[in-house]
Amino acid sequence: MSDRGQAIVMGGSIAGLLAARVLSDHYEHVTIVDRDGLPDRPEPRKGAPQSYHVHVLLRRGLQIMEQLFPGLDGELAQAGALSVNWTADLVAFTPAGWGPRFPSNFTTRTCSRGLLEHLIRQRVTAIKNIAIEPRCEAVDLVAADRSSIITGVKVRYRDRSENDVATLSGDLIVDASGRSSRSLERLSALGYPAPDETIINAHVGYATRVYRRPANLHADWKSMMVRTRPPFGLRGGVIYPVENDLWMVNLGGAGDESPPTDDASFLDFTQTLIHPAFHEAIKGAEPVSPVYAYQRTENRLRHFERLARWPEHLILLGDAACAFNPIYGQGMTVAALEVLALDRWLRAPRSSLTFQKQIMDVVRAPWLMATNEDSRLPGVQAAAPGRLDKFFQDYVDQVIWLCSSDPFAFETFTGVTHLVKPSTALLHPRIAVKVARRMLRKEQPHGQPTDRIPPAPSMSQRRSV
Repeated sequence: MSDRGQAIVMGGSIAGLLAARVLSDHYEHVTIVDRDGLPDRPEPRKGAPQSYHVHVLLRRGLQIMEQLFPGLDGELAQAGALSVNWTADLVAFTPAGWGPRFPSNFTTRTCSRGLLEHLIRQRVTAIKNIAIEPRCEAVDLVAADRSSIITGVKVRYRDRSENDVATLSGDLIVDASGRSSRSLERLSALGYPAPDETIINAHVGYATRVYRRPANLHADWKSMMVRTRPPFGLRGGVIYPVENDLWMVNLGGAGDESPPTDDASFLDFTQTLIHPAFHEAIKGAEPVSPVYAYQRTENRLRHFERLARWPEHLILLGDAACAFNPIYGQGMTVAALEVLALDRWLRAPRSSLTFQKQIMDVVRAPWLMATNEDSRLPGVQAAAPGRLDKFFQDYVDQVIWLCSSDPFAFETFTGVTHLVKPSTALLHPRIAVKVARRMLRKEQPHGQPTDRIPPAPSMSQRRSV
């Protein structure tokens, strides 16, 4: 691209904001359009219903956001976001038992999606060559005569007349509008075939309620996770600390096991989890929000690498390109990784299709992690796993069982899930040998509902990291 006058970003959520930040280094002007009225304080947005639920900021995601917005970590801390070490401050129970607790370098901030988005939006708004147009809905793409180049976006300002449609011209159009993206429909009208899609839908549903952390709770942990997997059950839950001394309590289940949304049944559901510690922790907590449900949890991968044709000056990223089951907390960090790929592409630009193919390298590992879990659930909508997929599932199963007793395996697995280490790290000989032994012996899980939460590491242990 020789002319870098204006870039347009469709979607003002975290993926769009991060993309705009990178684009501001390469374009004279960057305009973000979003159909929502954007709040001026930390709160959920109507156009992002998942805002009411837990959003985990993985270690790699925090690193990238701090790189793009130096000092963001300090701003999160000042706003009340807790520092959580994911091997020391999280207590996690699976059918294999409680995970070990020890300090590591996998520390992030925990907060609401609303707070994180608000702070990032403030930083983006302060950049002189970025403008944000709220309540501005993208209704179509504008193409050059031969339709091989996208030259702009038709928009409707929602506070004006229904027929008031304007055209915003741009030298690059970035679609970061999420699962609701309609770019592929618009491209179909221009004669472009849609990419093949892989959809893996385990029909996982979850519900979230915010509680005030009990003042009389004497616990040495900050976050708790209790989860299971077939054949031991389909239900799980997370207690996730956010600003203002609040907990986001998230319950999940697959198929008919989705959590209820009425007050009493929500709490009753916690008594059916495989360890009573979860219910004991929240039974006396004060609820300060309604119960919010969410059902749109399918994994959807668009195979741009199989395309031969794609228009220039249009790229898709975030959930518009590849959407994950949100329950695994990968979305924000994957979007941040894609934005780094965008920056590299802009420094040595080639075709827009090249970029779409390059982000496949970004999404491949988190896609395998998420779909490995979902594809084993009963009633999943997906092709039957092949032999290699089945082996990977069995291998990861054994790694998870090993994590309950092996700190090295647990730290490695945490690094992979936080997208700091590659998934091949799970093949380290210290792990692979023990996994092979377990697979040959067919060892069974050993966690029991009577198992006590392991104690936190001492301060001297924490200081030594």
